[in-house]
Amino acid sequence: MRRGDVVLVDLDPTRGSEANKQRPAVVVS
Repeated sequence: MRRGDVVLVDLDPTRGSEANKQRPAVVVS
């Protein structure tokens, strides 16, 4: 993983309708 890469992350804890969803995120550090 390098700075600026876009990765799929599993947000935890999940809430309501967000359960079991992966979100795109940008690596910044």
